[in-house]
Parts: sequence; structure tokens; C-alpha cells
Amino acid sequence: MARLLALLRMWTAFGPIRRGLSCLVATLLVGACLSTNLAPIGGTPGRFSPEQDETQLWSALRQAEDKIAPPSAVYQDPRLTEYLTGLGDRLAPSYRDAGGPPIRVLVRKDPRLNAGAMAQGLIVVNTGILARVDNEAQLAAVLGHEMTHVINRHQIREYRALQNRQTAINVAAFLGTLALTAAAIDQSQRGHPEAAQAIAAVGAPSCCRASSSVTRRWCQDTHGTWSAKPTKTDKS
Repeated sequence: MARLLALLRMWTAFGPIRRGLSCLVATLLVGACLSTNLAPIGGTPGRFSPEQDETQLWSALRQAEDKIAPPSAVYQDPRLTEYLTGLGDRLAPSYRDAGGPPIRVLVRKDPRLNAGAMAQGLIVVNTGILARVDNEAQLAAVLGHEMTHVINRHQIREYRALQNRQTAINVAAFLGTLALTAAAIDQSQRGHPEAAQAIAAVGAPSCCRASSSVTRRWCQDTHGTWSAKPTKTDKS
């Protein structure tokens, strides 16, 4: 709490610097934030074109498919797989026509009532569900629910939201480091090197734990500068 109060006092004391840093932070946040307002696949005219990070996510998920549904756990029945995949295609013709990733349905040997979808188009349905549905309409309801996650691009939205939260944390840590540095420079220029060193010590331990490696290095370099013994120039 004492460190937070000290930071707030310094932030209030430097009006011009505060305004400049606020503009910098706003620019960083606007430029770095990834949009989570994504149109559903097939929801707009024309062919669907995935964005770069979306393509990378699909690639990573494809590599993880054997962990989600290892071959030894997959119920091997080509006719059943073909039927389920065809049912999925019939449920979302606009998705198929837009060129979304092909829907593939695998059946996992698992008695639990569960199913899941992955952004690259893979849907995994447990045998426990197939054993309990009474008709095609009930099965279509299960597949339709899972396909909604793929069509509405839920996984890339969640991924971007997580990235945006991390960006905000890094920018906040960077802002705190800049404010402390400005205060330390001011104290040094006023002939108070001990105060400058104390100010650097207030924020360095916490900001050096920032998740961004760039922020950590910047903070460590700044802390190291004010930890050095003052020179005659500093005292003048």
C-alpha cells in the first residue's frame, strides 16, 4: 500500500509527463488490442478468410488432435463417421459454402455424456451420448450446439481476450516504470541522488516481476542506474 501511495503522489506531481504518458498508454492499448468482434463464418457475403492468428490457432489445434482424441480411443466405424459428418454439413450449409474449415466428427469411446468442438472444425462426440439419443433430431441438437462454437469463432475470441488482458497488464507495468523513472530523474536533477535511488527502489522489485521480458529488462536497467553511486555531476 505504501508503494502504491508513493506512486500515486508522483503521478499527480508530474502533470505534463502524466499527460504525455497517458497519450502513450492510450496509443499502445488501441494499437495492441485485438478485436473480439468477429463475424460468424458464413454470416457475411463472400468467401471466409481466416486472420493470421486464427490460422496459427488452427494449426496448433490440429497438432493437438491426437491428444484430444487419440486413435486408440476413437470408435472406428467409417459409416458412422460419414453419417455424422454429413449431418453436420446439412445443419450449416452457409458455413460450408463460405469455405469454413471442414467439419469432421469423431466418436470417442467414452461412456460420459459429453461432446466438444475445436476451432479447426473437429467435433468429438462420446459414445455415451450416442447410446442415449433416441432420434436424429436429438443428435442434430448436440452437433448443432458444438458447431455453434466453430461457426461463431469462439476459441479465437477467447484467445484474443486473453491476449488483450495480458497487454493491459504489461502496459500498466510499463506506465508505472516510466512514472518512477521521471520522478527519479527529477530528484537527481534537483541534487537529491539519495531520493532518486529510494524512488527507484520503490517500484523496481514489483515491476521487475512484470510478465513482459521487455518491461522487466527496462525496469532492471532503470533500477540499476539509480542504484549506482552518485557522481559529482549528480550533486551539482
